[in-house]
Amino acid sequence: MAAASSADGTLTLLSLNCYLLPPVAVNQQNATCTHQDERAQMIGSLVCDPSLHIHVATFQEVWGGNSAWYLQAMLATTGVRPLPEHVAWRSNSVDIASRWLTSAGGLFIAHKEDMQLYWSEKDVYEVSNTSSHKGASACLLDVSPYVGRKLLLLVVTTHLDPTNENASQERQLQQLASFVQRCALRAAATLVETLPEGTTEQHLACVVTGDMNIEEWTPLYQRALSQAMQWRDLAAECAATQGQQPQPTYGLNSLAHHAERTRIDYIFGVDRASELRLARVEAVTVAVPSQDAGQELSDHCPQIAVLRFSPHKQ
Repeated sequence: MAAASSADGTLTLLSLNCYLLPPVAVNQQNATCTHQDERAQMIGSLVCDPSLHIHVATFQEVWGGNSAWYLQAMLATTGVRPLPEHVAWRSNSVDIASRWLTSAGGLFIAHKEDMQLYWSEKDVYEVSNTSSHKGASACLLDVSPYVGRKLLLLVVTTHLDPTNENASQERQLQQLASFVQRCALRAAATLVETLPEGTTEQHLACVVTGDMNIEEWTPLYQRALSQAMQWRDLAAECAATQGQQPQPTYGLNSLAHHAERTRIDYIFGVDRASELRLARVEAVTVAVPSQDAGQELSDHCPQIAVLRFSPHKQ
């Protein structure tokens, strides 16, 4: 399938906590986690919707088994493939065991198959209140054919603990920041190898996505995400340009554990990593599609961001 650059130089990214759990992990606390195979196929269908033009998808809570296989099969129909380490096995038990043994942490990144994948990397958090191998996954993609100019995109996704008990979320964020910096330095080295005349300010961009389980009004969000890391909340920025608030991503359907509408899923643009200045990422639009009763994809809502890239400005 030949790549076609976007007419306006944009790229579309989807991020979603899929709520696809191994059967053994379904209990009274997450009893709403039903119809997983059907939901996996619906998630795949959303990514494949030709009107959306999804180029990159980052998923959390894809724990393997039949649902992962069905999701992967749907993505393949429109030339979207997972990272090699996220490929699903046809055997339900083998796939679940593989993801557990490799400490995948339920993370799953997929991209258009004609994007060159330079490398991928993962990091498991040293501190967690769960036994699910929480961590982060990253990959470096050449998105040049889609944005119409030379650009490498570092994509990072994560899933943090559900609460900050024992300061676990705060410590995970610190480790995540270090992981992003390390990956950005590696990406800069790759850029030098592939485009010696290139600069990180123009030819390397970075986005961080995921289920942070942190609400934007909390001190942890303000301190760790906004101030310490200086990552930019793309949904908030996009909504502000229209005089609006960003849409909630949780509590909007019958699968959610509570009815309180809140935003705990994010897409961040990273302007700086270590001493590197990176190309600027902005969201032209960030959509949070509604989910009708009986057609819920997950307990979370997907975010679909149309991204635009520009050279870093001092």
